[in-house]
Amino acid sequence: MHTESDKISNYLADRKREAVRIDPQTAEVTWWYAETFDPHGVDNPPPVLQQVGREYFARRPGSEIWVWFRRFAGRYVRETLGTA
Repeated sequence: MHTESDKISNYLADRKREAVRIDPQTAEVTWWYAETFDPHGVDNPPPVLQQVGREYFARRPGSEIWVWFRRFAGRYVRETLGTA
């Protein structure tokens, strides 16, 4: 049986693996308002850290996995996608 912590760890690990597969030249990029300290909505930050901002996500064409690329992608990707 998987605990909630295991599910969150697996969810974030999936995004980390997916991040290295994203080609900045062909990536689909979007943004939506999300909690800045928990953009994937998997943690429960304390109230003092709960704030909403415009967060950017990228994915490979055809993929269903959106990655918050400021956490997992390098500066090159952020610069290429125009949100450095």
